[in-house]
Amino acid sequence: GIADASIEDALVIAVIGLLLIPLLSPLIVHFSGGPIIPINTVRLLINLLLYIIIPLVLGYLTRHLLIRKKGQPYFMHIKQYFPGLSAIGILLIVFFSVAKVAPKVIQQPIVFLLVAGGLLIYYLIQTTLSLFIAKVFNLSYPQGMILILGAAASSQAISLAVTVTMFGSLTV
Repeated sequence: GIADASIEDALVIAVIGLLLIPLLSPLIVHFSGGPIIPINTVRLLINLLLYIIIPLVLGYLTRHLLIRKKGQPYFMHIKQYFPGLSAIGILLIVFFSVAKVAPKVIQQPIVFLLVAGGLLIYYLIQTTLSLFIAKVFNLSYPQGMILILGAAASSQAISLAVTVTMFGSLTV
C-alpha cells in the first residue's frame, strides 16, 4: 500500500471518514467561520451528498454488481487497474482545473500565493497533529501513515464541499 501502510486499515479509516464528513462538516464550518461568513447549510449538505455520499454508494454498487455478474476472481483480476485509472482521473481533473484558472493566476499571482501559503500551513498543522496522535496512541508506522493520509483525504473532501458551497462558479 501507500507508504507501506495497511490497506485494510486504510479502507476502514477512509470509509469511516467519508461517512462522518456529512455529519461533521456543518459543525466544522459553523465553528470555524460560520459566524463570520454566511454559509448555506442546506446547500453544503447537498454538495456533500453529490461529491461524497453518491460516489461512495455508486462505487459500492459497482463493486457489488461486478462481483455478482462476473464473479470474485474477475473482480480481483481487474481490481489491480483501479488505482491507475483513479490516478489518471485525478490528474485530468487537476489539469483541466489548473488550465481553467491559469489566466486568473497569472493576472493575480498574490491570490495563488496566499491560498498556497494557507494550504501549506494547514497541512503542516494537520500532519503534525496526526503524528502527535499516532505517537500518543502508540500506533505502528503503517497505522500512523493511514491516519495521516486518511486525515488529508477527509480534509480535501470537506474543503471541496465547502468551497463549492461558498464560491460556486469560482471553484476550480
